[in-house]
Amino acid sequence: MKKFIRQHPYLYVLFSLVLLWVVASLLLRLFGSEWSEALSRPAGWMIVYVIFSATTIRQRQRRDAKLKAEGKTLAYIRYPNALLGSLSSTWNRGTAVLKPGKIEFQAAVYESLEPSGRPTTFTVMDAVTETKKLQLRQAKYITETGLQTMTLKTTTTDIEIAAYPKTIQEILQVVLDGAEESS
Repeated sequence: MKKFIRQHPYLYVLFSLVLLWVVASLLLRLFGSEWSEALSRPAGWMIVYVIFSATTIRQRQRRDAKLKAEGKTLAYIRYPNALLGSLSSTWNRGTAVLKPGKIEFQAAVYESLEPSGRPTTFTVMDAVTETKKLQLRQAKYITETGLQTMTLKTTTTDIEIAAYPKTIQEILQVVLDGAEESS
């Protein structure tokens, strides 16, 4: 189901819209509204729903296309071994360039992923943990859904990276496998 939603976001929105409209209309009719009011009132709510959903989907598609054209990908990084209360629980949003044995991470702000500060290059030695789904209680400041995480051992410290499953697979292939082949 998740794969279908990612491939056809507009169909998902349309299906959700129709289902929501039917349920809302039936509930309004059940609680005494006339049929004309029960059918027309949810239509206003649906217009707002369509505007917000279409805008969000379009912004995400533009962002992904821009990042792909630049050879970058969206990623979140945190430092699990940092002192408690510092960066151990906060995810840092940014863009990543994947190279054999290295991840070049540029922290970014806003939806346009405006660069913030200077990029950090992590020399990756190994994956400490297997990939796992990002749990809601771990997702502080992350608004994206469907992300996976993994912990990587670098030359300086361990980092935890959260990204879409496709990006995690690229990390495993390009960064980790590429580092083994080049050494």
